[in-house]
Amino acid sequence: MNSQNQDSKARILDESFELFRKHGIHYVTMDLIAGTLGISKKTVYANFPSKEDLLYHCLRNYIGQQRNVMKQLLEQAPNVMEGLVSLAWESTSRMSETNPLMYVELDKYYPKLSKELMDSRREEDYRELVSLIDRGKAQGLMLQGINTDIATHLFLAQVQHMNNYELFPISNYPRTELFTHIFITFLRGIATPKGQAVLNALLEQNNISTG
Repeated sequence: MNSQNQDSKARILDESFELFRKHGIHYVTMDLIAGTLGISKKTVYANFPSKEDLLYHCLRNYIGQQRNVMKQLLEQAPNVMEGLVSLAWESTSRMSETNPLMYVELDKYYPKLSKELMDSRREEDYRELVSLIDRGKAQGLMLQGINTDIATHLFLAQVQHMNNYELFPISNYPRTELFTHIFITFLRGIATPKGQAVLNALLEQNNISTG
C-alpha cells in the first residue's frame, strides 16, 4: 500500500470514528461517512468492505492511539500514583467527549465485536496494571501486602460493570462520574499512607472531592 492510500485509509478511520463518537453507531451510515469526507462511497468500501469492518478498525485504531498517549503520560509522571491519576483524567476527558450511545449500540448491534475488543483490551490492561501496582509497591506508594493479581482483577471487573446498563443506567450514572468513583476508591484501597498523601494532593489540585 502506497503512502497516499495509507493516508486516505487513516483519514477515513479518524473521521469515521469522530462520527461514531458524536452520533452513535446506528445513525452513521457509509453514505454519511463518504459525504462528510467528500469522497465516493466506492472509495470507502474499497478500504473497508463493510460498516462492521470499518467500525472494528476504527476502534482498534483508537485503542492503539490511547495506548500511546497513556504510555507517554506514565513516562512523564514522577511516580506511579501521579501517572495513574493522569491516566484517569485522560480517560474521563475522552469519555466526556463520547456519546455513550456508541457503547450501548456496540453491545446491542455488534456483540461479537464488542466482546472481542473487550477481551483483547482486558488482557493488555491486566498486564499493564499489574506492572504499575508492582512499581507502586517498590516506590512505597502501594501496600506490600496487597495481592496484585486479585487487586487487578477486581478493578477490571468493576470497570467492566460500567457496561451493565441495567445496574448503572446512563440517565442516572454519567460514565465520567462512575469511572472516577471506581478509580479513586480502588487507589485509596491499595495506597500506603505515603500514597494516600500523594493522591489527596492530586485530588485537591484538581478540585475533586470524594469525602
